[in-house]
Amino acid sequence: MSVSIEQNKTKKSEWSMEFNNSGPGTAVFLFKHKKIFEFEGLTLGILKESGGIEKKCRPHFSEKNSSHRIETTTFHPFGSEPVIDRKWEQFSNYFSITTDLQIKYDFPLKELNVDTLKILGKWQTLKIFFYKRENLSISVKNYNLADSKNKIEFTEIPLLLVFENENGFQLEIGTGFDLWRWNCSKKFNVSKNFEILIEDDFIYLTRSPLTSQDEFIIQKNNLRFNWYFSWKNNHEIIKNESIPVKTKLIYDGKSLTTETKNNSSLVFELIHDNKNSSANELYYCSKQFFNVFKTWLRSFVNKLESQNDFTIIFILKEPHVCKNGSHVGRSGQETKFIHWDYDYIFKLSEWANRFLSSTNTTFTVTFESGIFNSIPSASALESIK
Repeated sequence: MSVSIEQNKTKKSEWSMEFNNSGPGTAVFLFKHKKIFEFEGLTLGILKESGGIEKKCRPHFSEKNSSHRIETTTFHPFGSEPVIDRKWEQFSNYFSITTDLQIKYDFPLKELNVDTLKILGKWQTLKIFFYKRENLSISVKNYNLADSKNKIEFTEIPLLLVFENENGFQLEIGTGFDLWRWNCSKKFNVSKNFEILIEDDFIYLTRSPLTSQDEFIIQKNNLRFNWYFSWKNNHEIIKNESIPVKTKLIYDGKSLTTETKNNSSLVFELIHDNKNSSANELYYCSKQFFNVFKTWLRSFVNKLESQNDFTIIFILKEPHVCKNGSHVGRSGQETKFIHWDYDYIFKLSEWANRFLSSTNTTFTVTFESGIFNSIPSASALESIK
């Protein structure tokens, strides 16, 4: 049974999405009634998710923040009886996706393709955000798709891709925090491959975290993969008003401190004081930072006049790639669990706005000028309510 969702009908309904439209696990995303991409689900060897049996396709909608959540389950009743659970979570112009693959018995295969996308139409440019495994630095490479080769391949999954068409519409496809899961091929003694295939009227994005010329076996296992997509139309973007004078909010590894004044708009530039902290950078995926932030926000809001409307704006430095295993519950295994903290910035903002939902205060996040400042998902961060 297919399920459709769309932008809140009280606003202009610019986007919509249909699930299980071409079989279990499939989907299609539309913007202004035009198909942007077709989602083909997961392929496990010769098994396609769309050839399985739909066990669940359940929508949820929150009136409180106009957000959607879709949960699907696909079952294959033969072989190792794999089960695929997927959760789509939407707010503003952003969807996060979690795909869980449960393999109950030994399963022979040559390739695992996770959540293949067929991106429709003609696209002019592509920005690819990479990270270097040696020093974990982030860089960007620009492609003119009219001049590019018909195939772009990677041995490490990119952090994110931003496609733009001639009308200024941008589609961003990013990897979740769990980079180590997408790069798990060594665990199975096989290879991995991530590929963009460029054709005249569409682009295929194929993500194969496990691939081999020879057949290999996945034993009983549970595999999880996180990713997201976001979008915006550059030609219709209305620039935000200029940001008021900002106040420095200093994190020293134990607390957040600043001198503040009650204003209708309170803007904080988050600063890391590494003289009192062992880390050189502030990692938003740190549980310690998250707990300190919660304590600070609770205390700060208690001091505000509840009858007034306030907007708290956090100006952050750009996300980081990190190998501290303790951030993802793997202490002492720093080199194995490379992750990045962009997803945690969304979690921080979501928590803050849930906490503030019973008040007249809202919380929003923006970045300093840099490579992340203008991507579609950054505008989603600014509009979380």
